Amino acid sequence: DRFALSDFVLVSDIEGGEAGLILMDREALRRAKRVIVELAPGSHAGRLISIEEQVALIIEAGFRVEHRHGNRFVFDQLTTAVRPTE
Repeated sequence: DRFALSDFVLVSDIEGGEAGLILMDREALRRAKRVIVELAPGSHAGRLISIEEQVALIIEAGFRVEHRHGNRFVFDQLTTAVRPTE
């Protein structure tokens, strides 16, 4: 790995370009401990990717939705998510 980044927060607002990031750079997702993103319907390889599908892909990559406000999301990696005390 050229930069060997780990334990970082991925922040993205690239006006529909998030679909390509989510689909093509799974490694960036895997290394992030948190993702803060404003999602918009986007396209990748000629296919429309809905906000709901992008959310599902991020969850599939090992995250949970920590907070949502409209189309803005905070996802925490399941291995680093803060667990409520019982």
